[in-house]
Amino acid sequence: MIDSHCHLDARQFDKDREAVVDAAKKAGVKLIIDPASDFASNERIEKIAIAYRGYVLPCAGIDPISCLKENRIDGLEKYLDNCIAIGEVGLDYYWSKEKERQMENFERLIDIARDYGKPLIIHAREAMKDTLDTLEKKHAELVILHCFSGDRLEAKRATDLGYYISFATNIVYRDSKSLIKDISLSIMLVETDSPYLSPNRSGRNEPKNVRLAIEEIAKAWELSFDELDRMTEKNTRKAFRL
Repeated sequence: MIDSHCHLDARQFDKDREAVVDAAKKAGVKLIIDPASDFASNERIEKIAIAYRGYVLPCAGIDPISCLKENRIDGLEKYLDNCIAIGEVGLDYYWSKEKERQMENFERLIDIARDYGKPLIIHAREAMKDTLDTLEKKHAELVILHCFSGDRLEAKRATDLGYYISFATNIVYRDSKSLIKDISLSIMLVETDSPYLSPNRSGRNEPKNVRLAIEEIAKAWELSFDELDRMTEKNTRKAFRL
């Protein structure tokens, strides 16, 4: 199992981060990929990746809303050589309607990913069409659509563009559960988005819970847990060039 998106740097883990990592290892999680959200999280992630070298893999980025509040894109440069991906970045029309500024920031970050040869981890909330339009216009290549929330047509478009689609642990209760069979297993990833998107709808999520996303998808496809786990792990390693 690989948790392809977990904010292990979040303050919710400050008191027991080591125990959370130990629990993930005991549950069979082989790797945790930690994307940045606001600018300060890049520093925290770098330190955590050093503390858990080879187990927690760092990504550098600023999510679209944090980027509006504190545009520090130029400051990402010092984190780019050691990160495995640029993310999370993208568009979010739920929290902000400042579409033009978001688009400018997003396009700059796509350019950085191309210049450094890094995959992109995409945050798209109520903005999937514009997100896909922008990625296609900018000829983005290695793209992971984190916690996919699009519809069937958007899923097909993403698939045709060669992007990876990730489902989080909230798939156990989300309406998008019906999308599982519409998306090729060859491009599917799993994640927890910890400490968010708890499979219990409340409380703190943890990387060990990525197992629940695998179980849900395996059930839909009538596969064994081990079969689905092997597929999603292979996809994750390919998507992130691990």
